[in-house]
Amino acid sequence: MPPLVENEQVLGAITVANPQDGSPFSPADLELLATIATQASVAIRNARLYEEQQQTYLATVQALVSAIEASDAYTRGHSDRVTRYSVALASKMGFNREMLKRLEQAAILDDIGKIGIDINLLHKKEKLSQSDFEVLKMHPSIGVRILEPISFLGPIREIIEQHHERWDGQGYPNGLHSQGILPEARILAVCDTYDAMTSDRPYRKAMSPAVVIQEIQDHAGSQFDPEMAEAFITLWREEGLPKSFPKQTSGQQERVFGRQEDLIQEVGETF
Repeated sequence: MPPLVENEQVLGAITVANPQDGSPFSPADLELLATIATQASVAIRNARLYEEQQQTYLATVQALVSAIEASDAYTRGHSDRVTRYSVALASKMGFNREMLKRLEQAAILDDIGKIGIDINLLHKKEKLSQSDFEVLKMHPSIGVRILEPISFLGPIREIIEQHHERWDGQGYPNGLHSQGILPEARILAVCDTYDAMTSDRPYRKAMSPAVVIQEIQDHAGSQFDPEMAEAFITLWREEGLPKSFPKQTSGQQERVFGRQEDLIQEVGETF
């Protein structure tokens, strides 16, 4: 049972059964096992370092999003609420854990592109003109460019880029429609719209939740994926939207950045 050790820290151990013919392990067998243990230790350590690097990148970008929201009382807490609603809806619809992870990351970062929008426009109190809307519609593409240097966020960038597309193809920036839009982006579209419409904006007061729910129902099949719109309405009516993330024990908690079991599985697949 050779230990998995890295920098004098025990990471685990490899347990092997006896050979089928009942013979003892030879020195060559033990040497091979020790080599595998060493390589596994290095692989696990590298996987942990990679995960830590991902967390650092995402924490930095999330801090930028928080800075945007902190400077604007009208959007403060927006990404947090949209994240909660999106994950709750996706869970209700049976999304797998990998899809939930991508959706959570995208929801946190969906408005990162507003860093590139003139703050005077974001805070404008007068009714927005068509040219104002055209500028605001650039923020998904700006967000993609901001996140482009972070290679592991590739799938997340796609969701962010598509979250203002419409089921009928009349959205932006690429005019995608129906199943051509990623399912995570379709969920984000519903939840982002609900939170935006039920929140105050510089140019208008918040609408009541009941009015917004009716708007979502009226635009199911045109602006929104009809199945996801209906699931969101059911969630709102029967369970209510979550006001916080569910509490979990440390053994149950699944973070947006991945779990330790994933690292062990990846190492196992390597060997």
